[in-house]
Amino acid sequence: MVIYVTAYADSSLLERAKLTEPYGYIVKPFNEREIKSNIEIALFKHQMEYEIRKRDAILLALGFGVEWFLRQFSESHRITLRKAPVSWRYDFQPILEQIGIAMNIDRILVFRFKPGDDGFRALTLTNEWTTEGIPSVMGSVGDSLVTAYDLGISGFIQKIQTGKPASFRLEDIPENERAFLEEYSIRIAFTIPVFVRDHIWGIVLFSNRAERTYSGEEVEAMKIAVNIIGGVISLYMAGEEPSQDETP
Repeated sequence: MVIYVTAYADSSLLERAKLTEPYGYIVKPFNEREIKSNIEIALFKHQMEYEIRKRDAILLALGFGVEWFLRQFSESHRITLRKAPVSWRYDFQPILEQIGIAMNIDRILVFRFKPGDDGFRALTLTNEWTTEGIPSVMGSVGDSLVTAYDLGISGFIQKIQTGKPASFRLEDIPENERAFLEEYSIRIAFTIPVFVRDHIWGIVLFSNRAERTYSGEEVEAMKIAVNIIGGVISLYMAGEEPSQDETP
């Protein structure tokens, strides 16, 4: 962000300055009010440009997600997704990566509730995306079951079951449920339920290491991404039901 302060106001110098796209151009002599006004305008302009770039990135990511969704169809309108050799797992990496980068998310985790668990307490990690330098949860948790208590969301289970997102900060979680969050530096998170065939299937957890807020536009983008994931699972299940051995 640049504001020029100069004693020269000739047209040739002004044209050269324009090429650098400055946020202000102040000609001497000037007063304190003029400096303050230019700085405030420059900061406002910078923030607005940042918001526009961020919004464009989110829209691009969602557009990619829709395109990715459509590419999953074969000629017979069946979904083809990569499965791990042991557990029923999906390759959601492309859409998770696009959303994560667009919204400056550190980690996105996709969990599936254990089938038959009416209490919705046990989950299996099925997919993960992390920004560079973030330790992997998948590497240590693998196909092991984790509980809602492990994730710090036991207090939100009823809310999640009704289809509502749940957001939380580390300090809002009881100390006896913080171990997982602290181990993986999850400071703030937004959890959205995944519904498949009108039944809750799992959750997607978006998280960051540093304190921040998620804007309304970001939350809507998260919801759309989760709906795409749920839609893909639903269509895949319509074409090929998992065997009992593949069900975690």
